[in-house]
Amino acid sequence: MLKNGPYLIATLLVKNEEDIIEHSIKHHIEQENINFIIATDNNSTDNTRKILESFDEVKIIIDENGSNHDQSKWVTRMAKIAATYDPRWLVHLDADEFWCNLHNLHQYDNNTRLIKVNKFYNHLVLDKVFSFESTKYYYGQENIESVGIAKTPPKIIHRPINESIVENGNHNLICDYHLNQVNTENIWVHHFPVRSYKQFERKVRDGATSLLQLGQKGTGQHWIDWFEIYKKGMLESEYEKFMANSTYHILTKSINSWIPMHKLLID
Repeated sequence: MLKNGPYLIATLLVKNEEDIIEHSIKHHIEQENINFIIATDNNSTDNTRKILESFDEVKIIIDENGSNHDQSKWVTRMAKIAATYDPRWLVHLDADEFWCNLHNLHQYDNNTRLIKVNKFYNHLVLDKVFSFESTKYYYGQENIESVGIAKTPPKIIHRPINESIVENGNHNLICDYHLNQVNTENIWVHHFPVRSYKQFERKVRDGATSLLQLGQKGTGQHWIDWFEIYKKGMLESEYEKFMANSTYHILTKSINSWIPMHKLLID
């Protein structure tokens, strides 16, 4: 155990995220001062692992060969490893999430054990070939269900607690005793769940297959629904709903809900 542990440790579960993972890690290092990341790479076949290795701040990389996407088990394992380094806080990242304003953690006293972050901005894409730099629009949480992205339940930040389990999706912390918790909108997340069509199709295939194998009901149902659409050969039409310049958005006049993003950190 370190004599003086890091203030904040991030865990990161990834699979074939080469299109966004470098941007995500750089954001959390440069803007959120995270300098200790524990990553789990689940059988990536692209350059994801090589990108993880390129950052000194990624201290530990676990190679997970499981095919059932047992997110709760794998993130809980990383959380238990992180706890041995005695951090003040743990945050669990997905590759497509850009957390903002984490310096606000300093306002919470030691009695606060769990923080639930409610504020998400879900980004649309402009082209079937994704470019992070050209992404210009996001949806507030109140508008996203109209384009097929289910409203994201709160994500968590918490104190290191060895006897706890991180719930699937990083939405809650399961513990045998009561945890003092707060809900906040002073920390928020920019989210890029759908990017290129290639990424969307792969994630639908892999995500649904893993969830069905794991036998979890009610978890990631949107991936299973999209998988059914994929099997009917209609997934590309579904993907167009996420494109900011698509006929779907023009016809539904949802352009009125677009918010231009001139800087990622501007709320």
